[in-house]
Amino acid sequence: MPGQVYILIRLLSNHRKLSDAMTCLVILDPGHGLNTAGKRTPPFNDGTFMRENEFNRNVVRKIDYLLEEYENIDVVFTTTEKRDISLEERVSRINLLYDKVKNLYDKIVLVSVHANALT
Repeated sequence: MPGQVYILIRLLSNHRKLSDAMTCLVILDPGHGLNTAGKRTPPFNDGTFMRENEFNRNVVRKIDYLLEEYENIDVVFTTTEKRDISLEERVSRINLLYDKVKNLYDKIVLVSVHANALT
């Protein structure tokens, strides 16, 4: 994998770019945490459904996968933890990270994924 996926906490304590060629940092936020109600899909044929946080995490992983081919992009998740991360905590983490790395990259992009229900 050309880039490296870091856990945000590790980045906050000791971030370094993998190379000077990495000019862009993409921060991926999966939105709602595990215990935040959020929305859910309509039932599938087998009666199961998918919660918003499950969907969002799958979307974030897919974005990360698609960005792997670009050697100039570092990717960071706001969370990979198996606990609920509040909006306030996610925003705080993002702000701390931004303050730490804003001079290391030409571009910093935040992608926060949310899915609304259809009625």
